This record gives sequence, structure tokens and C-alpha cells, in this order.
Amino acid sequence: TLASKYNGGEYAFFEAQVVNDIDMTGKGYTNEGFSFYGTLNGLGHEIKGLTTPLFNLLYGSVKDVTITANAVVSDVKEWDEINQYGAGLLSNYTYSGHEGQIIENVTVNGSLTIKDLTNDGNHYRIGGIVGQTIIPIKNCTNNATITLDGYSTDKALSVGGIVGYIDQDDADITGCHNTGSIVVKNSYASGEFRAAGIVGYINKTADILNCTNNGAISVT
Repeated sequence: TLASKYNGGEYAFFEAQVVNDIDMTGKGYTNEGFSFYGTLNGLGHEIKGLTTPLFNLLYGSVKDVTITANAVVSDVKEWDEINQYGAGLLSNYTYSGHEGQIIENVTVNGSLTIKDLTNDGNHYRIGGIVGQTIIPIKNCTNNATITLDGYSTDKALSVGGIVGYIDQDDADITGCHNTGSIVVKNSYASGEFRAAGIVGYINKTADILNCTNNGAISVT
């Protein structure tokens, strides 16, 4: 399949172009184990009808695409063996794959709901576009509502309209806009709780430049 070819296969680091709008409604798509190594060039088109984040792990770049998804997640994907978990409608995580990686001109619509997730001992990073990033994000917009309902952990929670957690120097967030609300209810985190319109938490020296947030944040 095309997914397998870009999942570290023969097309790794090639460019995939979206030449028409794509409707994934009823297609049964899952990102289970899907690490995208290429460049996804949307050419201004939309991928819609998703019920799961598009990618689990992004080793490449994404540009000029609209993602419309309504995802309900009760099994947030693990990043590695040190109890870090993340979710985002474009990709749960980004990772270093090639020079010049970037997420640019991406718009995300719909909703991301983290529901009935009780898993003490884990750090969670939740974002409208990406859960955790180590690459720059530029000129992107999140219009999706993020809801955490029935969440529990004894570690930290970081949630942001664009990205939950930045873990790399120079992974700057530039010219991005968030209109999506963040709603946290019936949830508990005994560690640090971080929620913000653009980035939940910056662990390195990345900058947030020329960004705006119009999304409400509600914690009840």
C-alpha cells in the first residue's frame, strides 16, 4: 500500500502530493504503527472524514493541506519507554527524519476528544495539530475543539491549541492561530497541569512568534 511505502519503505523521504480532496468517511483508516517518512504536499486540498489522527509519528514534513477529523481517543499512543504519551489531529508526534523538516500552512478542523483515559504514571502531551514536536510549525491554524473528559494521571499534562509540548531547541511556532476551545472536565492530574492557546509547555528554547489565540480554555 501507499502507506507502507512511506512508512520507512521504498518511498521514504519522497514527496506525496494530494491532487484532489480526499474523503475518508467510512474507510476504516487507522494510524496504528504508521510513521510517515516523506513530505506530504496537500497542494491546498483537504483530507476529511478522519476518526483518528492522520499519522502516529511524523519523520518528514507536511504542507499546504487541511485536515478535518473528529477523533475520540481512549488509547493515547506511547512515544517511547519513558512514559510519554501524545495525541494531535495531524500527528501524535514529530521526530527527526531529514534536514529542513517543517509543518507549514496546515489547517485542522473538527474535534479531538481524550475520553476515559486513566493511566497513572504517564506524561501526556495533547495538541490540536501535534501532541509533541521537535520541528518548527509555521502558518498553521487549529479550529478543532480539544476535550479531555475523564482523564487521570499522577504525572504532568500539557495541552495546547497548536501543540502540547515542544522538546527541541529552534522548534519555533511562527504565524500560527488557534480558534479551537480547550475543555478539561472530570479530569485529574496530580503533577503539573499546563493548558494554553498555542503551546502547552516549552521544554527547550523555542520561540512563539506572531501567533494569536481566540479559543477559550475551560477547566472544571
